[in-house]
Parts: sequence; C-alpha cells; structure tokens
Amino acid sequence: MKNRIFSGMLVAMMTAGMIGTAQGGAVLAKATEVPETEALIGGDPATWAPEEFDSAEALSKEAGFCIYDLNDLPFSPEETVYQYLRSGVAEIIYQGTGTQKIRLRKAEGEEDISGDYIKYEQVSESSLCGIKITVKENADGCHLVMWSDEANTWVLSFTEGVEEKEAFRLFTDVMHTEFLPESKGEKD
Repeated sequence: MKNRIFSGMLVAMMTAGMIGTAQGGAVLAKATEVPETEALIGGDPATWAPEEFDSAEALSKEAGFCIYDLNDLPFSPEETVYQYLRSGVAEIIYQGTGTQKIRLRKAEGEEDISGDYIKYEQVSESSLCGIKITVKENADGCHLVMWSDEANTWVLSFTEGVEEKEAFRLFTDVMHTEFLPESKGEKD
C-alpha cells in the first residue's frame, strides 16, 4: 500500500514537472516554471538592476552616505565595480584572477545585507565598543565579516577564504577610513 501511495505521488510530481530525470537515470528535483522576475519584483528591470558608477565617490553621492575603497588588498584587482543596489546597499567588488573576489557592502540600518546564505563551519559573534561583529569561516579561512553600529551595517566577503588576520586588517582599514576619513590613504 505504501509503495502505491509513493508511486502515485511520484507520478503526480513528474506530471506536474516537479521531478526530472538526469542522465544515467538518477532522479533530481527540478524547479517548476518560475514566473518572470519582472512579475515578482514589479516594473521594468532597469528600475531594480544595480546602477554602476566609476568611483567610490560617485557611488557615495548616489547612496547618500560615504563608502571608501579598500587599501592594500591581498591581490591586485583586475576589475573594480562600484554599484548601488536598489535595496539601499552600496557595493564595491574587487575582482582578482579566476574566482578571487572581495566584496565590500554598506547600508544604513542594522540588517543583514550580506546576501550570503551559505552555512559555514564556524560562526562567531562579538561586540567591540558598541559595534556588533559576525565572522563566518570554513576550513579554508574567513569568508565573511559583518559588523554594525546603530546607524550602518558593513560586510566584507571573500569568495576564497582568507586568514582571519587578513580579514581583520581589512575590517580595520574600513573602520579607520569610516571614522577618520580625513586620514584616508595615509599610513601609520
């Protein structure tokens, strides 16, 4: 009886397009037809697509708050993208070779703006001088540092894990330029 019910459910799911067969006969989940993104979000894609800028200064003007370039990246970026996401997030992406990428995000408020929903092996949270800090790591290193004060949230994310000390060096760089912007570019 149980086999009949299961078989009936499987046939119904296949008929509805919810299950597909991959090469070799393995059964895999397959998404049903997804409504067009435009219908889900509403409006013309040009109104919700990220808007790109040519500098951190131009991005800051659009965002209504300052976001600064990172100093002394652990690699030489092949490309730097400055963009404003319509959700109110300013983002700078430093693209290295291959998949090597560092992403800096900033937004007003204290919400999670990381866009990163990966389950990490280690997640630690702490507080320093009223700033809440979250660090997410795997065996290959640190992949995300997120912090917020009462007004803003920042995120540093790394496609390839970096040593924790490197992540915190970049965190310190951001904090230094955020709270002492007149010293931007100066070295201690």
